[in-house]
Amino acid sequence: IAWRADKVASRSRLVHRAGIQQSEDGSVLRALRGKKLVIVEQHLMLTSACRSLMADAGAIVGPAVRSTGEVLDALMEGGVDAVIVDIEIDNETLLSLSAILEEAAVPFIFASRARTSRGGYCMNGDVGELRKAADALFGVPGISSTLH
Repeated sequence: IAWRADKVASRSRLVHRAGIQQSEDGSVLRALRGKKLVIVEQHLMLTSACRSLMADAGAIVGPAVRSTGEVLDALMEGGVDAVIVDIEIDNETLLSLSAILEEAAVPFIFASRARTSRGGYCMNGDVGELRKAADALFGVPGISSTLH
């Protein structure tokens, strides 16, 4: 999998473009900074606006993968911080990925391009929705916690 680190935008530009009030530290998506993310999608799930926000926040977003084998390859390369899984993937892949990611202790969430009755986080490019997803994966910035 070819990974690319996009140019990180200034915090103020990210916040201004998103139309949100700037937090004390200047970044609403700081949980994504420096994180290597794998996106698993059957069809286009991650909007270009969402991908841009992630990259602007400093995330390293790899190309979309579609199979359990490709996820295993990414995990074997190392450094994967989290996985975002399209809720539309087939049930067999979904169950396999869940088991693999839990065993590897890699945080993951289920997501979709738009809000649906099936649940999951919305990856439509809305900063508030992306922040919820980032907080679910990496915890709320500034709050330390221990998982048991």
